Amino acid sequence: MPADSPPATFADKVSAATAPDRDRFIDAVRAGSLLIVVLGHWLMATVVIQGDHLIGANALTSIPALQLATWLLQVMPLFFIAGGFSNITVWRSLRRRGGGYSEYLQGRLVRLLRPTIVFVLFWHLALPAAAALGMSPPDRRHRLPAGATPVVPRRLRRDDRPRSGHGIVA
Repeated sequence: MPADSPPATFADKVSAATAPDRDRFIDAVRAGSLLIVVLGHWLMATVVIQGDHLIGANALTSIPALQLATWLLQVMPLFFIAGGFSNITVWRSLRRRGGGYSEYLQGRLVRLLRPTIVFVLFWHLALPAAAALGMSPPDRRHRLPAGATPVVPRRLRRDDRPRSGHGIVA
């Protein structure tokens, strides 16, 4: 009679479902950075009722002690460095398999645009509802990161060329 194996842990299940060539440290950096950004924005946002209107406000203006948290939650550079590393890894892996620029661009844009489309559709419905409740429109500082994706292979070709003279070679 075979011995019962212990139940698989969450980590075991994730490990089994992850491709062996993935850099799990970079995945953890990206996930952790994203979580900190969401947490930081969540801590900032407040909803205030003034009269009969709901108004979006910034907690940093009403709770100055939270301003220190913005210095501790500065992880966007780390997030973008990890994302750039991921782009480089995908491009080099694709080139080893004989793929080219069009396959790279299609794969990356599909991964970026799928969640973006869901996000845009959600806000396309949510903003009119918020306006009907008297809320002010959100800040539009955030831009689609897909704009940088098409230039990664071209930049890598330039950076991977042999160099002469002095300097640091990675």
